[in-house]
Order: sequence, then structure tokens, then C-alpha cells
Amino acid sequence: MNKLLIEIQKDPELVTLVSKLSKEELDQNLLNLYRQKQDNDMCANCKGKIACMSAIENNQSKLVYKEGLLEKVYYPCKYIDHASDNLSIEFMPIRDTGGKVEKNSARANVFKAMEDSKKTGKGIYLHGPFGCGKTYLMMKYAKALMKTKEVVFVFYPEMVRFVKTNVVSNADVVDRLINRYKDVDVLILDDIGREGNTAYIRDEVLGVILQYRMMEKLPTFMTSNYNILELNELLANTRDKYDGLKASAVIERICYLMNVVELKDKNYRV
Repeated sequence: MNKLLIEIQKDPELVTLVSKLSKEELDQNLLNLYRQKQDNDMCANCKGKIACMSAIENNQSKLVYKEGLLEKVYYPCKYIDHASDNLSIEFMPIRDTGGKVEKNSARANVFKAMEDSKKTGKGIYLHGPFGCGKTYLMMKYAKALMKTKEVVFVFYPEMVRFVKTNVVSNADVVDRLINRYKDVDVLILDDIGREGNTAYIRDEVLGVILQYRMMEKLPTFMTSNYNILELNELLANTRDKYDGLKASAVIERICYLMNVVELKDKNYRV
């Protein structure tokens, strides 16, 4: 059996389509079917969590049978909230941020920092204990910013895992991802410090993104369970060696791009 057909028949959607084709039609459309199998695999592995790699961004494809030929058509990705086209939430499920934000005294400095950020364009490094609402507040802020700017909100630990998995086998995909995060109007990196830190991630991914955004003066935000000194120590320690100099270079970029704000609030997850 043709190797392409073996791969195609691993996809239930395409098996149904193949069953409707004559042998001649199948031979004519074999390459189109295989390419669709690749597209289906790509979307199944993404599910709206990463920067879209589709030929038409934020759209999925399917093959439609028309007079013996299979025509590729596109439709909006079912995993993406298309009501919020200026906000892309990547490497994390879309969070429910409905309802009113609780405005208590513990959060007053955060709201002030957000107002200042709108005026100055400088970002925020928001740190505080687990469950105190850092991601929730930053997501609310992202939805306010998306009214005028393109915003990308990234769950950083999962993005790091994706980069590590694909840096060798899909280097071009990783390059596209890094370039996207370098250029977007507003970048928000959520939960930095929880990732498995390596020299490559620190220097060639995070460092490169921050350096570019610093040079271009692009608003950048982070959330973390760690304060700046603690993050510096985490970045300095990799599996291979301790490198305080390179860690400090990343921290300098963070401090240039962002005002450091501490959130001292209760744990809303208990």
C-alpha cells in the first residue's frame, strides 16, 4: 500500500472522505489528502495554544469533494475566541475573566501601576504569592489593551516546553514563534520562573525577545511568584553551570522594560 495512503488512513476524518472516492479520484488527490493530514495534525497539536501556523492565520482547513476533485476550504479555528481578534492567548486554555474585579487595598498599587503604564508605555513585572490573582488581573488588563493594540498573552512555562521539544526538529517554527513575540505590540509572559531554565532558553529565547523589545520600546509585561532578586538567582542556575553575569543581563532588560510591582493579596484558590 502507498506510504502516503497509510498515513492518510490514520485520520478518521480523511478515512470517511477516501471511502467516497473512486480509485482514479484517489490517485489524483493523494497529495492533497496527505497535506490535509499534516494540517489536521498541526491543529490537533495546537488547539489554539500557540502562534498559528496555518496558511491562513487563525483558520483551520478541510477538504470538500466537488466533481471528482478535493477543494481545500478554510473556516475560523474552533479553538480561538474570534470575538477577541486583537488578543491571542497562547499555551494556555482561554481563561474566564468575567465578573467585576475586586478592588481592595492590597491591589491598589497594581491598579496605579496599570494606569501609569497606559501613560508611559512601560510594562509591569507583577510578582506575588501563588493564587493571589496575578494572572487574573493581567488578563483583565490585556483585554483593556486589546481595544487599541495587538496583545499576545503567553503562559511562559508551557511555551518553554514547546521550544525545547521543537528547537531541533522544527527550528523554523521556533524561529517564527520568537520573532512573533519580539514584534507584537504588547507581550505578556505569565508565570515566569516556573519553567525548566536552561542557558539556551535564558540567552537565545528570553534574552533575545527582551533585547529586541527594549530596543524598539515595545510594552512588555510579566507575572511571577518570584521577586526580581529571586528570579535573578533562578536564571543564573542552569543544569550546566551558574552564570550570574548572563542572568543579570536579562534582569537589566526586565527592569528597563518594566516597573516592578508586588501584589500582596490573599490566596483566591483556597
